Amino acid sequence: MSNIAPDQDSGNPYLDEWHDDWDLVPALEDRSDWPDWPDESEPEPEAIPDPLQQMMDEAAEARATREARVWIPTPFACCGLPIVRPAGRIWHRRNGGDVLIVARANGSLPFGRLPYMLMIGLSRAIHDGASAQCDGGRRVVLGRSWSEAMRLCRVLQPGANPGGGKGGRLTQFQEQIEALFGSDLFWLRSLATDSDERQREFEFEVAELEDWCSDRKGPPPLPVRSLHFKWRLDLEDGIAVWLEQETFDLLFTHSTVWAVQTLDSRVIDRLLPHQTLALQVYAWLVHRSQRGIDTIHTGALCGQFGTNTESVANFARKLKPALTAVRDAWAGCPVLDWQKGVPKRCHARIRLGER
Repeated sequence: MSNIAPDQDSGNPYLDEWHDDWDLVPALEDRSDWPDWPDESEPEPEAIPDPLQQMMDEAAEARATREARVWIPTPFACCGLPIVRPAGRIWHRRNGGDVLIVARANGSLPFGRLPYMLMIGLSRAIHDGASAQCDGGRRVVLGRSWSEAMRLCRVLQPGANPGGGKGGRLTQFQEQIEALFGSDLFWLRSLATDSDERQREFEFEVAELEDWCSDRKGPPPLPVRSLHFKWRLDLEDGIAVWLEQETFDLLFTHSTVWAVQTLDSRVIDRLLPHQTLALQVYAWLVHRSQRGIDTIHTGALCGQFGTNTESVANFARKLKPALTAVRDAWAGCPVLDWQKGVPKRCHARIRLGER
């Protein structure tokens, strides 16, 4: 190839003639805007999973899921304890034919997320075998110290300081454990099929229990198919709870109609930064999703988890972000969608599917 430019005279007539025709050579086309040609090379074969590694991964996931299991008694999944400090000596929430009543003659009633974490910790201690026969019942040890009991209930991280002082975590934990196991809890079950008849029954029973809480003379006036949670806090040797044998058998065994609900501690840890209602709704959804596809009105949920004086509209405003938090934290959440009330006065509805 010649290195002589087209406008130079090389002295060679043949070459100069070729240079004279330089302008006739078509310019190279600009291919920058041409589409990319498809890659005709052979695609790389997909990696064949190692059967042994796959089995090890599945076993590790199953072990993590098994170790993350915690439990809560069904009454606490069906109805909510107070979220904020309630006024008065008695609290009740209704779920269909059942009602949960919390009563205490002196002192504050349990409220907030700590009572739920206490029940989860108590269930975990029972499952781990930390209970023994004592005084005709069962003594369940939550820990040798307050810090150990708080870690069991998942309210204190390993290595963290429980903190003291008036508003510290330890003080709050002590107040709530005394409030929960110092209260009388009743789970009433109605045999009536008519909703109005059930309502009349519950109003009468709640009024009788209020009168009983005032003087506490004799046994509580309980109807048939009801349960009185008989327990007390025991601080003689570590942090422990004494439960009457019947309460122990009904609340913490899988073989009864009450049946504890199995929760995932990883989901609970993700929900702890959110409002207490999210934790209550998660436990309820675990229980309710066993029935398959269903539609729930927010008015019914307000009767289960709202306050005694809360409007349905105000409760619905709190419920929606709680449901969103549960859906984000729980991959198996059965909530399909949220439907506004039609017509306008109708309560919003939540459509549930199968897990």
